[in-house]
Amino acid sequence: MRLAERVRPLAERPRHLIAAAVVVQWLSTLAVALQAEHGGWRFGEPERATEILGGTTPAPIVLLNVLVLGPIAVVGAYRIAARVGGLALGAWTLLVWIAAPWLMHVLTLASYDSTLSDRVLPLGLGLTPEPGYAAGVALLGAAALLTSPGARAALLAGLAAGLAVVLTPPAIVFAAPAAAALLAARRPRELGLFVAALAPAILVAAVLRSYAFDELSLDQLRGHIAGLREYFWSQRLFQWLPLAGVVGVARRSGPLAILLGGWFGLYLALQATRAGTSFENGELFRVLLPALPAYVLLAAALPLLVPTLVTRLGPLARPVEAP
Repeated sequence: MRLAERVRPLAERPRHLIAAAVVVQWLSTLAVALQAEHGGWRFGEPERATEILGGTTPAPIVLLNVLVLGPIAVVGAYRIAARVGGLALGAWTLLVWIAAPWLMHVLTLASYDSTLSDRVLPLGLGLTPEPGYAAGVALLGAAALLTSPGARAALLAGLAAGLAVVLTPPAIVFAAPAAAALLAARRPRELGLFVAALAPAILVAAVLRSYAFDELSLDQLRGHIAGLREYFWSQRLFQWLPLAGVVGVARRSGPLAILLGGWFGLYLALQATRAGTSFENGELFRVLLPALPAYVLLAAALPLLVPTLVTRLGPLARPVEAP
């Protein structure tokens, strides 16, 4: 039986796939929460959770992240993948999205296990009041909307990106690859609408939070690279994944490759050089939260590098048109 015939029954039911992915992600998030040794998520320690998460009532924010924003992120990731690589890539991306926290465990050395379990994974799954998580979901939503032509989608994308900028001002760097992608796709009218919808948020962020961009240091970047080498099995793998993903996406959609690659690349260049961030305590992952969805999407795009896969999958690899 051909590969396309094997996966067709499942891939042709995207709503079922997305619903199943959301449920599995909730279970995965619960497992990470219970596993965190110092996050206070074990039974009988709610006061410790409040202390660590940095607020008097973090529970509503965490519940919003897990129960609402998490599913929105799953839908956004599927939509982007299906738009570039069809139903098959959409289904594969859901699998990668859910498995990513547990793959991190496989790739981490024992000396970093506690930091990964207690700080990094809770951040990535929304078990935190950090605005960077919500900003990342907002940017993912903006990227998903930009894959669809139309004035309404462009306006909503600008509003979503604007929300991310208000939450985390460095998210303004998303505007550059978004604009470049729209220009590459020859959609100047939608570019104007996107910028118009985003502009008020930029003004608000500039007035209220002008301190967003701290001192930058190349030595800080070298320290993070050294941290990858010290605490993970393969430094090269983590560096190669987004680059290979950009090439894979570019084979199907140049504008989307610009959007995803620029989103992660610019954010990494800005935040990984920020003075005062540390790899050892997971601080780097906290400041990179708004760009982590782009990294996962690029990593999930690796199958697009296989020359014959699209032919073998047939209709399942055909880009899905937005409704």
